[in-house]
Amino acid sequence: MHGELMLLQVPRHQLWPMARLLCRLIHGFESCYRLDHRTLAALLLSRDEEQATQRRHSLLKALNQPVKLRFATLEEAGSIEALRRRFERQQERLAIEPEPAHG
Repeated sequence: MHGELMLLQVPRHQLWPMARLLCRLIHGFESCYRLDHRTLAALLLSRDEEQATQRRHSLLKALNQPVKLRFATLEEAGSIEALRRRFERQQERLAIEPEPAHG
């Protein structure tokens, strides 16, 4: 089992439409949370890292909006407060913890 926490930040006026979309995109056994007026979190569960990578690609394609995202494996996430601080400092649109191995 591979677990990830996804943080997603949108403009305030897009929060609830994005929350509804995200809830439709995740599996029934997964959860979506509102962290503040601009940030959503989702707990994503996959069979393995390969399936998790495929799900990230599918979610990115389906969300297809200018949002800021961070994916962190549950092993790497640490506390939610620490993860949120890293997310707030994040300059790029997308970050993945740990960085996926290439090749």
